[in-house]
Amino acid sequence: MAISLPRFKLKENQNSILVADDEGITAAELENKLTAMGYRVVALATDGKEAVEFAESLQPELILMDIMMPGKIDGIKAARIIKEKWDIPILFLSAFTGDNIIQHAKQVCPAGYILKPFQETQISLAVEMALHQNRLKKKEKIDAARYRAVVEDQTELICRFDPNFKTTFVNKAFCCYFKSCHSELLRAPFMICAGRTIRKRLKKAITALDKNNPVTTLDLPIYSMQKKICWIQWSIRAIYSPSGQLTEYQSVGRDISKRVKVEEELKRAALELEQRVALRTRELEAKTAALEETNTALKILLKKRDEDKISLENRVLTNVGELVIPFLEKVKRSTADERANTYLKIIENNLNDITSPFARTISLKYANLTPTEVKVAHLIRQGRTTKEIADLLSVSDRTIESYRNNIRKKMGIKNKKVNLRLFLQPSD
Repeated sequence: MAISLPRFKLKENQNSILVADDEGITAAELENKLTAMGYRVVALATDGKEAVEFAESLQPELILMDIMMPGKIDGIKAARIIKEKWDIPILFLSAFTGDNIIQHAKQVCPAGYILKPFQETQISLAVEMALHQNRLKKKEKIDAARYRAVVEDQTELICRFDPNFKTTFVNKAFCCYFKSCHSELLRAPFMICAGRTIRKRLKKAITALDKNNPVTTLDLPIYSMQKKICWIQWSIRAIYSPSGQLTEYQSVGRDISKRVKVEEELKRAALELEQRVALRTRELEAKTAALEETNTALKILLKKRDEDKISLENRVLTNVGELVIPFLEKVKRSTADERANTYLKIIENNLNDITSPFARTISLKYANLTPTEVKVAHLIRQGRTTKEIADLLSVSDRTIESYRNNIRKKMGIKNKKVNLRLFLQPSD
């Protein structure tokens, strides 16, 4: 019959222990020794079935279990049930050390063995080691659970694979992204969805990693389940053991398809803009060239117009000076009628008023000449001799020679062997 011990007020460092032994004296002795060591014995079980029941209801931190107990459930079977359901550490108690018993007991992975008859030091050491290992195991489980929770909650695609590129771990995000279950992805080749060329590039980058350069980042295209190309940025790290042995690789990926699409659109837009700018530049260059040609033509036309204007003015001035004024002077000298001379004077003044603007705009050859010198220059250009000019202007030959010298001086050809008549000919 099972014996339930009363509950004690525990100290902070007391640990709860269940003792399962069909020998009442042995169980009582263990209880006393454990209590004296500062542990709390929560119950004494006399067979395997009671041990399982107490383990479920009391959830002790450690169980001291006799291997050989009566009933259908012996100590090893009870230990297996307890380990599978509640993972409570088991210390086996046994007076037997046969290989068969030990091998059978090892299958349960016990925390240790206490051989009967036992000593207090042996019990203390075994119990303390079992509790310590259990605390470490619980801490590792908690840490592992926290780590797994963090990894599983990540939106990034996290996986690990061995040096043979076989996947050893994937998180939920990885499974969801590739629409595959955990079991399908484990042991499958990493990046199986990538094309052959991409896999070669990936393998080359990964195998180049070493302890001095353990991380690489790659942007790679893959085929999605819908046979669409998606882009993933992989950050891959090589993981080494303390001895420097390569153990596995960890890869963290994130979908950058939207970013790649935006970058491609920006490139296309930039190329299109560049082409449009180049086209517009060529159009502007063509228009500029046409404008320059038009401007050149206009300059030529304006120059021709100015030349024609000057030529016309010169002809008008020359005709008046050569064909009108000389004969007007002759009429003035040949008549003594005062009224007629007055009219002639009026005509001469009017002609001077008409031709004076022309005289100011004639070519530079005549710019510095006086009106009389201009008349003489025009008559010289017509080939008239000094005597003929003197007769037309009613002056002496000596006066005309003086005009000739002044003209040559103002034209800059005095004392030079230059024919004055040819020099005065229009350049056009």
